[in-house]
Amino acid sequence: MDRQPFSKRSAFGDHENAFTRALAQARRAPLLDLSSGNASAVGLPRDQDAIADALSAAAREPYAPEALGLRSAREAIAERLGLDASRMLLTASTSEAYAQILTLLTDPGDAILVPAPSYPLFSALAQLAGVRAVPYALRYDGCWQIDPASLREAASAGARAVFFVSPNNPTGSFLRRDDFRLLRELGVPIVLDEVFAPYAFSLPAGAVVSPLDLREGLVFCLDGLSKRAAMPGMKLAWVSLAGADEAVQSALSRLTMIADTFLSASNPVQRAAGALLDASRITTDAIRLRTRRNLEALCAAFDERSAARPLEPEGGWYACLRVPALYEADVCCDEAWSLRLLERGVVVQPGYFFDFERGVFLVLSLLTPEPDFERGLSVLQSCLADEG
Repeated sequence: MDRQPFSKRSAFGDHENAFTRALAQARRAPLLDLSSGNASAVGLPRDQDAIADALSAAAREPYAPEALGLRSAREAIAERLGLDASRMLLTASTSEAYAQILTLLTDPGDAILVPAPSYPLFSALAQLAGVRAVPYALRYDGCWQIDPASLREAASAGARAVFFVSPNNPTGSFLRRDDFRLLRELGVPIVLDEVFAPYAFSLPAGAVVSPLDLREGLVFCLDGLSKRAAMPGMKLAWVSLAGADEAVQSALSRLTMIADTFLSASNPVQRAAGALLDASRITTDAIRLRTRRNLEALCAAFDERSAARPLEPEGGWYACLRVPALYEADVCCDEAWSLRLLERGVVVQPGYFFDFERGVFLVLSLLTPEPDFERGLSVLQSCLADEG
């Protein structure tokens, strides 16, 4: 064979870095993991009986595929969340929703605009779609906001869509009216990921949440069971469309064909969607309590006298800790800190995973069980003191 039979867009290369290699080795021993975002694996309470009953009843129903998702499922979700079932698409995950939206909006070689720092999966999704992910900067000045000059520069070469996550992962910042205005001025479809929206610490004045009453342009709002119901294994997400009626109907018409090609959302989970949302309340309440307590512990551990400072999130379940520069040969600052902590049995994510442009950051999961989180903070304080 003259050449490899694989596509260029499936070639991700060797992404193993010093932290990944060290983490694989360290996991052979017990660790304090302050990085996990898997809500099903951090000891949260669940209404197991209600979940089992919902799935058992749904599994008895016959398979009845509908391209945009079962109408009954869309109506059940819409009724509970105040959405419009006629403007919804169901998918197996928000990642799949992104893939279908990219198929709808872009051709190979096109560009999309993505925020930085933010969700690290955007670059992989763009590569698999054969498009370019062009970053625009979020700046921190007491709160995170879009840098207008950076957005204009990113958009100058042309883009087919602009993406935003609200509250953002990992900064925890909500989309604000001024930022939404900047995105709308670009004149391209907006893709707004709101999976963490149910977990607000302090909703800021002017926050934009689910702009589904918008009647101009085109906006795709993403949500799903993974975060909203803390059920990542159930594999069900939804996209709500907003904007001009003609644009929305044209988009839905094309999405019907795209979604009908795959029909990937599970029928039993779709049929159980309403009951699963109802059964999730005990878990989501526990998440709100745990993340709030862990955030309070983080802010108490690193106050204005500390060398490290948390940038308090407005929502979500991650927190960013700004730490002093630490230089080691061939390793960037935040990875060096992550490696030092890993040597002491604590796992945190280095900020460069999320494309922070300025400063040195560690990203911590507020989902961590509280005793583990507090022990991890003690190790982090000790590590900072030793390096100070």
